[in-house]
Amino acid sequence: MKMKRTASALIGAALLALPVLGLAGCDQSAGTFQYDDGISQTGNYDSSVFYRNDLDVDWFADPGVLYNEADGYFYAYGTASDMSGSIRAWKSKNLADWEFVGVVYNCDDDSWAYSSIWAPEVLYYQTKMQQINNEPGLYYMYFSGAWKEAGTGASGYDNLRLSVAVSDSPAGPFVDVGQDTAWTDAAKGDISVAEYYEREDLLQNSMPVIRFEENLTAMAQNGVDLDGRLDGVQGTPNQTFAAIDPSPFVDEDGTLYLYFVQHISTGNQGNIIYGMQMTNPITPNYSTVTPLAACNNTVGTECDYFEKVDGVYKPMDDPSFNLGATEGEINEAPFMQRHVTVKEDGTEVVKYYLTYSILGYSSPQYSVCLALGDSPLGSFKKVPDPSPVHGIGPDFTHMSGCGHHCFVQAGEENFIFYHAHCERSSGNGNPRALAVDRVYWYYNEALGCDIYHSDGPSYSLNPVPEVTSGYANVAPEAEVSVSNLKSGSTAALLTDGMSAIHGYDDALECRVSGSTTITLTFPRTYEVNALFIYNARTLSEAFSKVSTVRMTASDGTVYEVKDLAFNPDYYDVDAGTIRPGAAAVMSFEPLRINKIELVIDSPIVQGVTTLSIDEIKVMGK
Repeated sequence: MKMKRTASALIGAALLALPVLGLAGCDQSAGTFQYDDGISQTGNYDSSVFYRNDLDVDWFADPGVLYNEADGYFYAYGTASDMSGSIRAWKSKNLADWEFVGVVYNCDDDSWAYSSIWAPEVLYYQTKMQQINNEPGLYYMYFSGAWKEAGTGASGYDNLRLSVAVSDSPAGPFVDVGQDTAWTDAAKGDISVAEYYEREDLLQNSMPVIRFEENLTAMAQNGVDLDGRLDGVQGTPNQTFAAIDPSPFVDEDGTLYLYFVQHISTGNQGNIIYGMQMTNPITPNYSTVTPLAACNNTVGTECDYFEKVDGVYKPMDDPSFNLGATEGEINEAPFMQRHVTVKEDGTEVVKYYLTYSILGYSSPQYSVCLALGDSPLGSFKKVPDPSPVHGIGPDFTHMSGCGHHCFVQAGEENFIFYHAHCERSSGNGNPRALAVDRVYWYYNEALGCDIYHSDGPSYSLNPVPEVTSGYANVAPEAEVSVSNLKSGSTAALLTDGMSAIHGYDDALECRVSGSTTITLTFPRTYEVNALFIYNARTLSEAFSKVSTVRMTASDGTVYEVKDLAFNPDYYDVDAGTIRPGAAAVMSFEPLRINKIELVIDSPIVQGVTTLSIDEIKVMGK
């Protein structure tokens, strides 16, 4: 497919083929301008406009991502599955071009850990001391590692523990917070960062700062059932409470929480997700440790939520649904968010959203599911429909193993970062690579609150983040009309911001009979540089091209493009498959546009009577 194409620029209501002069970026020959249709034959694309999940940042799993407003970069930290004793970081502004930051944490001879440095998440946090001193906050990296002092036991996972490393920069280096150290005091907020630098020689890091084995009594008094979940000698480093996947969360009132997973070990035959309140960024309140989620195979019964019964947390079954074996033996990689749903009558509904991954990272169906609660420590009830909220459909061949995620807000947009298998269709667990898609909130009538909608996993061109490009999707601002609309479908579906990825998303598509003309009329003129016309989720309702794209400028000039193709690499007629979340795209030098017309009348499968258009995005400002 050729990348650069030439289209007509016509002036006036009669659409006369006259020259267009003084238009930046246009071909100055009479009646033409240039546009890009996305991808060249060599696979290149314009990364100032587009990004795509090319999986180039590989051997990079369990991503934790931080958007740093100060420099406009997304910083990604991940498990270096080919270097188990270190954490590497990458950064990007456009999500297409990733720059290697370096090894930002490394366990050495003096470190408490020797390997299995997994699943880092970084939190920027200002303690009260830093606020008082008008100092910037610190960057706290939460991660798991294999503790040198813990016995390996019968399971190689027995020595997994959680700890924290600290830096004054998102680019690191991150330094272990050890027991009774200057960094510990600075991280708690007991001393200033300036005082820390005067005392750096006091650093000791022979132990992880989070040690459940020394606090089992407090956990049990809170109702944590540890029967059959431990191994070793209580109160010693050989006591086994193996833990991974730490994820921090700061609530609206400033209270800090940490979510984590008790990993399978000699004494524990399945994963359980816990949460706890933190006294400060590095000190847990062990008396608040609370079980939040587990799969059925772990607890030996249906586990749709936990409830305290006679002072002890017990797995509970909701008979209205049955998750059954759909989660396999894994609930892991927790992530917490607070969100307020504002209903049409102005009523506010506050919910806490616990998302987690199922089935295990080597599974092609490794996906992200959701549980809802009314407080940071629950209880949390799993949501069976829709499920997963982000993950792999049974017929996907373009992406595999899309889990262990985090949500990141940048400006007004929300993103889900996750890892995916580099072998897109085979499901080989390693190597894994970084991927990202947009996420939206939408109201779920059955649940009475907003829930997530992910536009992925995708392997097609997406718009660069607005915080980087300056361009946002302005299509929702337009008045939209659609000809030949099928009964039950609405024009509003074209600009609701959400793409149909899974079977349960089919109602998000706009369906027409045979052919259609779609008109977007804007309330004002926008500077526009790209269009995305998203195709159907199923091949039988998909279009092969947009026959006409007609854009009207504020000065009356009409820019017309014929036969804007939907990339044939995105579908396979013989296999009957199409890549979900893919669009026919075009980008161009900015034009001042107030009206867009699209003619779609060419199905991929000849003879079909229904066409579906999933979504339209107009990138403007």
